[in-house]
Parts: sequence; structure tokens; C-alpha cells
Amino acid sequence: MGLKEKIRFWKLKSKAEKGDAEAQYQLAKCYDEGNGTKKDLYKAFDWFEKAANNGHLGSRCAVGMCYEYGDGVQKNPSKAFMHYSIAAEDRSGKGKFYLASCYFSGIGTSINLPRAFKLFVKAAELGFEDADKFLNAVYQRTNIAGDLFHGKPLPSNPREALILLANAAEQGDDYAQRILDLIKVS
Repeated sequence: MGLKEKIRFWKLKSKAEKGDAEAQYQLAKCYDEGNGTKKDLYKAFDWFEKAANNGHLGSRCAVGMCYEYGDGVQKNPSKAFMHYSIAAEDRSGKGKFYLASCYFSGIGTSINLPRAFKLFVKAAELGFEDADKFLNAVYQRTNIAGDLFHGKPLPSNPREALILLANAAEQGDDYAQRILDLIKVS
């Protein structure tokens, strides 16, 4: 831990204590990663939460992750889901990705694959790279490109194919739901 890191930490702490949401977020990251100070997940959570309450979007996802994994706070999947939901309401690709993961895996909510895939696609459209990587990996791993869906080939674009299946499943199409279920288990 160098002198520059320590000075940066103290400057951030001063701004954070005055209510600067970005400084609160950056200070939380310092505690989370041990930059300029001793690593302390409890203090990291407290500062992430303060920043989130002051409207910092990245902190909202960070608070959700703390609750999801029990970092600095008691693990609480329902609260993780709630924080990801709030982040997803704003145009946060990251928030939509983590909310999609909740629907995909049943974290704090029931599994809802159509909703999950729609959110993964929205996250990818907002430029969140992990969402695009996930969609492409799922699509390639399941090898459904070109498969027939009600007599027509599925689109070769993963986003288009998964939206088509998700919309159909939401409309009660059992065949589309079975395909989504197969995608999840593969």
C-alpha cells in the first residue's frame, strides 16, 4: 500500500463524509479491495449503501451483490433482488444483467426464464459486455441456431432468437418454454 493510495483514500473519505455519492462509492471500493486502507467488507457495504441511498447507480448493484453473497452484511437474496430491480429501472446494463441472473437462477424470486432472457438481451443492448458473452455462450452451447420453431428457423442472431422464444413463452407457448428450459440446463 503506497503513499499515493493512502492520500487518495483520505481525500475520498473527506468528500464521502460530506455526502458526495461518487466519493462514497469510490471509498467503498477502497474498503472492498483494500486500496489505501485495510480491506473491510463491513465498511465497504456501509459506504456502498450510503452512495446508493444518495442515488449512485453503481452502488445500487454493489449493495445487491453484497446481499447476494453476504459480503459485509448477512446474506439476503430477497434484498439482493430488490437492489438489482432498482438498478435495472434506470438504464443500467449491469443492473439489468444482475436482475436477469436472479430470474435465471431464482435468487430472491422465482425462476422466470422468459423475463431473464429479455433482461439479458436488454443488458447486452445497453452495452454490458457480460450479457453479450452470456447470450452468445448459451446460444453456441445449446446449438439451437437454425432449429425449427413452429416451422421456421430460429434467427442466427442470439438476441433475436432468445427474444422470440421469451415472447412466445410469455404468451403461453409450451414449446418455447421447453426450449428455454433446455437452454438453462445445458
